[in-house]
Formats: sequence, C-alpha cells, structure tokens
Amino acid sequence: MTDSSTLQQQDPSKDINVVQSRLRQSVSSADLKEWLTIRTSRSYLDIGVNWLSIVLGWACLALFGLNALTLTAAFFLIGFGQYGLFILGHDGLHGCLHPKLPQNDRICRWLIYSPMLMGFEDGRRNHLEHHKRLGHEDDPDRYLHRMSDKNSFLSLLAFCLGIKTFLKTVIKVSPVGALRAEREKALSRQQARAAAPAAVPEIESAAPENPEQASYHDLPIVRTQTGSVLKTYVVSRLPVALWQLTIIGLLLFVLKLPWWLYLTHWIATIYFCVFLADEIRAFCDHAIPQLPDEAVDYQRLVTFTPNLAEKIAFAPHSMHLHAEHHLFPRVPYYNRLKVHQQLKDQPEITIRKSYVAFMTRLFAALPLKTD
Repeated sequence: MTDSSTLQQQDPSKDINVVQSRLRQSVSSADLKEWLTIRTSRSYLDIGVNWLSIVLGWACLALFGLNALTLTAAFFLIGFGQYGLFILGHDGLHGCLHPKLPQNDRICRWLIYSPMLMGFEDGRRNHLEHHKRLGHEDDPDRYLHRMSDKNSFLSLLAFCLGIKTFLKTVIKVSPVGALRAEREKALSRQQARAAAPAAVPEIESAAPENPEQASYHDLPIVRTQTGSVLKTYVVSRLPVALWQLTIIGLLLFVLKLPWWLYLTHWIATIYFCVFLADEIRAFCDHAIPQLPDEAVDYQRLVTFTPNLAEKIAFAPHSMHLHAEHHLFPRVPYYNRLKVHQQLKDQPEITIRKSYVAFMTRLFAALPLKTD
C-alpha cells in the first residue's frame, strides 16, 4: 500500500499541508485581522444561553413532575445545552473566548469542561496535535475519521454508538494519553534520526513568518512527566470533582429531585448528546468515503451547510464550518461565516449539505471497494 508521505512526494498538490498553506495565503492580512477580533461579550452571552438551557431542563423536572414528557424535554434541553457549552469550550482550546489567555482558560476550565467531567489541559493538548497532524498517520484523532475500520454496516454502527471509541477517547484526553503520546513522539524522533542522522532536527513549533497569517499557531501545553501522572490527574480533576458535588447538591437539596436524575439527566446526556454527537460530527467533518485512507488524506477539509435542527444536534456555534476552522483555528466561531463566504468556492474544500444525508448515503454504500 502506498502511504500518504509517498503520495505527497509524487504530487505535492496531494499534501494537505501544502493545500492549507495555499488557502491561508489567499486571504489578505486585513481580512484576517478583522476575523481574529474576539468579542468577549458574545462569548459570555452564548455560555449563558447554554447554561440557561440546562437550568430550564432541571426547572422543568422540578416544577412539572417526572413524567415521560418532562423527562424527554429535560433530557434534550440539558443535553443540547451541554453540547453547546462543549463546542464553546472547543473554541476556548484555541484561545478564542477571551483575548487574555489566562482568563480564556479559566472560563473553559470552570464554566465548561469541569462541569462535564473533562480535563481542560488534556483536551487542549490532544486537540492542538490533531490540528497539526490532520491528514497524517500520527493524527491522534485519525481513528475517528478513517474508513478502513468502519467499512461495514455493523462496524460503522458500532462507531456511531461509541462502542469502538469510548475507552480510547477517554484515555486519549487523560494524563496517561499525554504520556503515551510523548513517548510515541520521542520514539518517532529517534527512528527518524537513526534513518537520517545528517538530517536537520525536527522543530515542533516553528515561529511563523507572518504573525497575522499564523492564527493557527500553538498554545501552551502542559507536559506530563512519567512520575507525575497521578498528581497531574488529581490536580486537573479537582475542579471536576467540585462541580459534580455542586450539581448533585443542587439536584438533591435545592430542587428536591431524586438522585438517579444525576445519572439520567447529567451523565447520560453527556454521553448521548455530547460524546456521541461530537464523535459523529468529527467523523463527518473529515471522512472521505474512499479507500485506501492514505490516498485521500489531502481532501480532509470538509464543511457542512446543514439545517437548524442538525446544527443544534451536531454542530452548534458554527462548528459545521469545519474546513474554515482548520484553516484559521484562532478565528472565533461567530466570525467563521466570513471565512466561509470568502473560501467556499475553493475546490480543495468539500462542501456537504446534511450530516444525516451523508451518513445515510454512507451506510447504504458500504462496504467500499479499495481503489
């Protein structure tokens, strides 16, 4: 099988890094400067709206009792509120919620990630690596969007239900995952030096030539040392524990609701409305229904233009404009449509209309034949 690096050497136009560089260079500095403007008031407003959805879900249960209608309505009010927060937190991983990075990180850690049982630093470390390595074998999220292990109806269904990916995703965004990733990178460097000892050493994060064009530059990442995994985990999850105790206390002692609602209307909503929805979205936003995967890695810039219902369920806060996000990750979500309007006619960007339609067609087409 021909790997992606060989294809890139044969035809540079099939190197996703070359594709992204060309598209970024097609944008003027003046436009990019406008797009990069962060409006903190908008960030706080949208965080508040999503938390209001969650509060309304709980209030619905407390005021109108526990029956099929209220339980269903509350489930989706809470779940969609959580998912909206999660997507806002994704913008926070790139420093897009507040112009001051420490304040941006506090917002993400305390108002978004910790309530939903997630560690902010581990999420940032993994996600920035995904942006750097999209379309390469060592992309930490490659297992989400490759087709080779989803090339049957049952295997794709297992993916959509989280059966194939839940444990791997949880480990990936933990200190254990960080330690594993650093060891793999160290081993890869050693192998590269052994294969080409005279080569120039790899530079992980080179300073960009044009700062205005570098909206995709790295942010600080907390490194995990071998002997500090447990300590790192405890420190990063302390806000998580405090939030869970607070939520349980509110449900039991303020709203007078039964304890099991914490499981059904907080934990289960995170799984179904956040984890599964985001895994499916991530697959759709990068999957190319062709095999082998390596032959189409340069095509993984995909954008959707779905209806309102699909936006709420799969891609709130302009997350459906995903190719634009990969090209300019430091552009806040509310400015992403401006990027789309300028780049939507570029042939390197695949535009799909509906998440549901794409998945339906894919299920019907399986198994794919290897070209």
